[in-house]
Amino acid sequence: RHQRYEAYILEEVLPLSEQLNRGSYLMTHGCSLGGFHAVNIALRHATRFGKAVALSGRFDLTQNIEHFRDLLDGHRDDLVYFHTPNSYLPNLHDGHQIGQLRRLEVVLVIGDADPFFDQNYRLAQALGARPFVHVVEEFAALPGGGRRRNGADDAPTFDDAGEPAEAR
Repeated sequence: RHQRYEAYILEEVLPLSEQLNRGSYLMTHGCSLGGFHAVNIALRHATRFGKAVALSGRFDLTQNIEHFRDLLDGHRDDLVYFHTPNSYLPNLHDGHQIGQLRRLEVVLVIGDADPFFDQNYRLAQALGARPFVHVVEEFAALPGGGRRRNGADDAPTFDDAGEPAEAR
């Protein structure tokens, strides 16, 4: 079923978008499972996209994580492997394909308590193992609510409504 979804995006949605917005920069984004789809299609078709953004993406659908079950019920084959970035990226050695991926910007945004934090970290490691352009934004919860970017003690903090807050 995923192959049909991907073909629809590549063969119908993108040509229509390109026809209506000639020469535009194409970015894909999503959260959770949508983050997986956004990054997966961009990595698999890097010449078609300039950027992929995932918010709390789930990058291995075969794992049981907390209350999130294996979405493929144990099914494994080559299609699953090549649609699981955390599986195939570390084993990618094709110079042409790596060259295409180098032009793609990948942004991963994840909270430090998110159940998919480890999957995002593994993907960031796989991307960092090659000279791909990628950014990881990790957010930490603050005592009393709010959040701030990890690794940026002087960065602004935000309350739960996303408004700037006093440093806590």
